[in-house]
Amino acid sequence: GWPSRRLMKVLIMRTASRVAALAGVKRCVGIERSSKLSELAKTNAARLRLPHAPIEIHQADASNADFSAGTVFLFCNPFGVKTLESVMIQIRRSLTTNPREIQMMYIHPEPPHREYFARCGWLEKTGEKTFPGAWGIPALYFKIGPGAAVEGGAEEPAEFA
Repeated sequence: GWPSRRLMKVLIMRTASRVAALAGVKRCVGIERSSKLSELAKTNAARLRLPHAPIEIHQADASNADFSAGTVFLFCNPFGVKTLESVMIQIRRSLTTNPREIQMMYIHPEPPHREYFARCGWLEKTGEKTFPGAWGIPALYFKIGPGAAVEGGAEEPAEFA
């Protein structure tokens, strides 16, 4: 059978952080609320021997994080839909202060996550593939353009309600 969701999160987090750090990005930033998983991520990052981008792991609540510098986001089914909505609102708002194109991969989406993404007309789904090295687990791919920005004080669009 499938491993537990917590175990899958740890296994995919290890693979995803390494893939991101090796993918030619300038900087790789991980956000993890759990102190235990945050320390595990730091340990794993320190063990990476191949040339890679600097890796920072922050223990924080992603729903309140500053995403204004991010251009590539990789999520490994880290939270439920309510937190996902908060994170996506933060990312979308960040486009007002730093207009840019964003690429996003969401690994192991469950039906509620898929339903949420389907309601987000501002997200452009660019594909769905199996995440490399993750036992056939699907990954959704999206592109977000600067035109998707929403002002911080503005009422949230209907898809966020």
